Amino acid sequence: MASTLSSSSIGRSMSTALSISADHYGTEAARMHLVNNLTSPSRVSCAHLRPRFGSVGDNKFKTAKEMFDLLAQSFKGHNLQRRAKTKYEKMAMHFNPDPDKEVKGYATFDSFKSDYIITAIEARIHKGNWYRDMFNKITFRLQKKLTVVLPLLDEIFVKLCQFASKAEVENQRIQEIEHDVRLLAAAKRVQNNHKHESRAD
Repeated sequence: MASTLSSSSIGRSMSTALSISADHYGTEAARMHLVNNLTSPSRVSCAHLRPRFGSVGDNKFKTAKEMFDLLAQSFKGHNLQRRAKTKYEKMAMHFNPDPDKEVKGYATFDSFKSDYIITAIEARIHKGNWYRDMFNKITFRLQKKLTVVLPLLDEIFVKLCQFASKAEVENQRIQEIEHDVRLLAAAKRVQNNHKHESRAD
């Protein structure tokens, strides 16, 4: 929220200053200086403008509009990063979404991994943190499976994903077998009940 407010307030300040001071800043160079002076060293906008303001060559600003456009683009990227970071911090692998908490559900580990990587890139999370963060965000059942092979992963993100994907397939196979066993047990109970009822008659 702070970044959005600061970017919009800076934009309004610059537009207002240019309108009020139009008589005093009649040339493009004067307007560019005004925009530059409104970005104090303590503001994020300063870091985006200074490298091209006063430089030489093709990269130099030619109009105040170019400076405004760069600021708009940089703040848009900054806000995108802020939103992605918020999403990244809340991410957790859930198969069943919670509508009350607006938690996104993922059908498979691979679908979670894809969303995780995209979000991590947008949030500019250092790749050195991906391994640890991914392990903390997957389901407890997958964590339990991977704990056995942790020494083989060498804290490498790609290896973690490969083993997690295989572990998930194994989990699904076990769940299917357990489901079949329960159905078979239920069918046998029904069959036995029928036998007891027949003997009673």
